[in-house]
Parts: sequence; structure tokens; C-alpha cells
Amino acid sequence: MTKKDFNRTKGYKPETGKRPKLSPVFEKEDDTVIFSFLWFDHSTQWETGKQKNLHNFWELAGKLKSFEERSWRHIAGNQDRDHSIPLSRLVPQAQELAVAKNIDDYDEIWSFHLTGTQRLWGVKHGRRFMIIWWDPEHQICPSLKT
Repeated sequence: MTKKDFNRTKGYKPETGKRPKLSPVFEKEDDTVIFSFLWFDHSTQWETGKQKNLHNFWELAGKLKSFEERSWRHIAGNQDRDHSIPLSRLVPQAQELAVAKNIDDYDEIWSFHLTGTQRLWGVKHGRRFMIIWWDPEHQICPSLKT
């Protein structure tokens, strides 16, 4: 139909049986995780005396994608690997940085287990996971497990 034809048929109504296809992610619950790097602190070095450990980007991207396919309710229900932690349990340097960056307004910070000792730290802000730190050596909050 051309623009001219559309103007002649003032009552034109498109087919109503068509629906846009949604990604499977958007068909799920509306509390799926969304990652944001807006608050990411790339200036903080959590490695002490070790050669810089760069995580493989594609592996990290795959992990983040798998997290985004889950809901916050699912993540909170399975806290063996990914969980919230009171800010008071962080090492003093992390607590000081949290105050300096106004992250201390949040009662808790989340830790997402990537591989081995590698963690991604941030706060839950609505559906968003506001990424704050990447901790390749698990130094922000050493495990209490022995």
C-alpha cells in the first residue's frame, strides 16, 4: 500500500493477527538480571603483588549472558555460588571505597562467582546488577569456608 492509497482509505486498519517475536529472555519473568557497568571501578586493583590477571572476555561474556537468563528470585534462592553479603563483611579497603563511592547506602553487596576465585561484585538496583568491582583473587571478602 502506498502513502497515496493510505490517505484514500481513511479507515485503514493493519492486520491484527501479527505479533512481534520476542527473545526468550523477554518472555520470562520480568525480574531477570540486567548488568550495568555504569558504576564499574576499573581503577581499583585487588591483586596484591601478582601479575595482572586478565579474565578471558568471551568466557566472562558467556557467564554474564547465563546470569541474564535467570531471575533475581532464582539467584536469591540458590546462594551457594552467587549471593548477597553485608557490606560490613568486606575487607576494610573495600568498605572505605564503598563509602567514597556512596555504595554504603546499600545494606548489602552481591558477589557473583565466575570461575575458581574470580568474583564480580556489585549492588542490586531494581533489576539491574550495578557492577562495581572485578575480584580475580577473591580478596574483597575472603571466604569463611576452610
